[in-house]
Amino acid sequence: MNTNWIDIIGKNWNIIGYSPSAEPAQSRGAAVLIPFVQNEEGETEILFEQRALDLDVQPAEICFPGGGIEEDETPLEAAARETREELLLKREQIRVLGEIEGVRNNGIISIHAFLGVLNDYQGTYAPVEVDHVFTVPVSWFLEHEPEVHMATVTTIPDEDFPFDLIPGGRDYPWRSRRNPIYFYRHPEGVIWGLTASILHGFFSKLSQISL
Repeated sequence: MNTNWIDIIGKNWNIIGYSPSAEPAQSRGAAVLIPFVQNEEGETEILFEQRALDLDVQPAEICFPGGGIEEDETPLEAAARETREELLLKREQIRVLGEIEGVRNNGIISIHAFLGVLNDYQGTYAPVEVDHVFTVPVSWFLEHEPEVHMATVTTIPDEDFPFDLIPGGRDYPWRSRRNPIYFYRHPEGVIWGLTASILHGFFSKLSQISL
């Protein structure tokens, strides 16, 4: 029996997420959409992109549709616009459920994450940005915990940094931070990094729902 996770999420939205802000983003940051689709058997799946292989930034990475927030644009508007551009969709084909907890890229860039449903999606995408798309059932993520590996983030000042202006100079005790990096090993490819972090946060909340 297939579970209609789209309906279940909608009925339990108070656990999963919150209403997106109608105000333009205070900092530019970026926004992504987690796209839900339903297959012919009625099973709820998540759509992923593999970025084009010749891109200058993160070629061949598996990700969600999304990108930078433009000036005077809300995070939701950015996520929807990028999804339309990358998947060649019309505005009416995207139904946004709401915003979920995003992530901060090394504590610098805010990544806003939204859940959305794609209607009548025919597998289209823009080849200049996307190499191919694939789907993974929601049930797969509920049955597979990600691998977790730690990485240390530290501050390395440039050579022209004004060390004479800070106590200790070159011996200043910069703090390091340990961050978890998540990996989902799926047959279609490894889903990791920011994409996996957003997924892990989402499925941690989804697992709290009683069916």
